[in-house]
Amino acid sequence: MSERPLSAIPSNTQTPAAAPSAQAMELQFLQGLQELTSAQAVAAPTAAAPTDVARTQYVTTPQAKAAPTGPLLPDSRPRPDVLTNKVDEAYRQIGRVPSSNERKEMIALANDLAGKGKSATEIKYAVIEKLKAIQSGSTVKPSTAELRSMASETFKSLFGRAPGEGELSRWTAEAQKLADQGMDATSIKYNLPSMMREVRDGLDKTDPAALRGLAKETFKSVFGREPSAGELSRWEGEAKKLVDENKLNATGVKSTLPSMMREVRDGLDKTDAATLRTLAKDAFKTTFGREPSAGELSRWEGEAKKLVDENKLNATGVKSTLPSMMREVRDGLDKTDAATLRTLAKDAFKTTFGREPSAGELSRWEGEAKKLVDENKLNATGVKNTLPGMMREVRDGLDKTDAATLRTLAKDAFKATYGREPSAGELSRWEGEAKKLVDENKLNASGVKNTLPSMMREARDGLDKTDRATLMRVLDEALHEVLGSSYRPPSSSEVSAWMKMADDMVKDKASATAIKYAFLTSLRVALDNQGW
Repeated sequence: MSERPLSAIPSNTQTPAAAPSAQAMELQFLQGLQELTSAQAVAAPTAAAPTDVARTQYVTTPQAKAAPTGPLLPDSRPRPDVLTNKVDEAYRQIGRVPSSNERKEMIALANDLAGKGKSATEIKYAVIEKLKAIQSGSTVKPSTAELRSMASETFKSLFGRAPGEGELSRWTAEAQKLADQGMDATSIKYNLPSMMREVRDGLDKTDPAALRGLAKETFKSVFGREPSAGELSRWEGEAKKLVDENKLNATGVKSTLPSMMREVRDGLDKTDAATLRTLAKDAFKTTFGREPSAGELSRWEGEAKKLVDENKLNATGVKSTLPSMMREVRDGLDKTDAATLRTLAKDAFKTTFGREPSAGELSRWEGEAKKLVDENKLNATGVKNTLPGMMREVRDGLDKTDAATLRTLAKDAFKATYGREPSAGELSRWEGEAKKLVDENKLNASGVKNTLPSMMREARDGLDKTDRATLMRVLDEALHEVLGSSYRPPSSSEVSAWMKMADDMVKDKASATAIKYAFLTSLRVALDNQGW
């Protein structure tokens, strides 16, 4: 069968002498499609250049399937035989042989899901998940024998020995409690080990002996020595506070005590003057690479005290915050006076333009920097980060949206999209579109530059309007793409259904591109529901 070029199909690029009605256009479209499959179809010239149309790439199989016989509709539902096949595929995939009753139950589930709008493939995977859940026991309450076996195996794994009868009874009872709370076998299997580990490690209780043991072991780990009687007493008290006031269990105490002890070890458990002086001095030496003078040390002690008094930071917070404050001072970013802003403007200009700014240019960018401080409330670091982007827009001619700029943007976008210079009429059209983006969408030149190409591509591919001829062409392209070499023209009922879907999308302001991809998705679902 020879195929006519797509120019034989009515499209928005071919205007008939008299504008036909939408109904006439549909009739013309269907007649054209029928001619495509007739023996008398006109062959396309072998040397004809390919028509440039918007199509997603697809691969056709060497051996074409028979064209689907059932209707391909947007709201299709899986056929009963397809549902049965999908259920059987689900069983095969997990290697399970169903009983007749179980299979009936899964087919009933499949029908229920089909009634909720699920596709055949979605239903297949839902059945697989259901079967896996049944297989793993997650939908069946474990029996006492299963719980006993689970408790025994978990105990042996953690304690390295078989449990005694009393131990086995205890852990079987714990597992039963979890089951009574609604846990399935898998959840119980994952929860039992942590419960047993707490018992094994003595973390299942918070009596004085347990807290003393935690305090002693943690102290030895942090300080590298045995605690004195006074130290042990202190940390037992801290551990008890964590239990009584913070409601921590022994595991929580074990996790929290080390950081508390490290703060004490490192002198970060208090914020007295001596501690803050030490923090300020150490941070200064790290940041500036030298000892601070008396005045510098006094200044940073004051900053540290402010962090404690005003920001409510502890010594650890002060230690983390002071270095960044000092770096801003070191790099001249702690103030926004005229000299600082001039330096920032000059450095940003040299980086962006690759040369020194003129007096006028420097004055302009000092002014922009001052605006960022006065109006946007940026500090020097913020100004330093913001100025380069503003300068790049100026460098690239994207800082204004006057007619000349929009004309240039339109011309460049057209050449990139169409591979040629625009005609006077084309340039005028796209200048107008660019101006709309500025006036109506409030885009700046960068926004216009990013938006115009996609608008032009839609126009180039005939997807810039949603009239009936365009929508019919989009449907035909979608059918070609999905069916490949098994393509067949749509029936009148299919055309009616797909056009209704398209009309609804047009009412919601969808573009032809969006409608095309909705067609593709829904067609694939419709084919899946036929088992094709």
